[in-house]
Amino acid sequence: MKWISVKEKPPSYVDILLTDKERMWVGQTFDNLDIFLASHPDYKRTPKNEHGAPFITYSKPTHWMPLPEPPEVKG
Repeated sequence: MKWISVKEKPPSYVDILLTDKERMWVGQTFDNLDIFLASHPDYKRTPKNEHGAPFITYSKPTHWMPLPEPPEVKG
């Protein structure tokens, strides 16, 4: 899979892999919004945005890609 610029909007309400060219995280975006929320707390940096809201990544992603399919469960 190749990285896609955030200029090309990812699907809304779907977990995707994001990068700011420094690190990667799983997140998602919402219909017609330029916000990318992290799907988990950001432990490598203070988990806040410019308004102090928790659990929103402070980084601005530059690229995204779909997540791979999870492994098969054999049981």
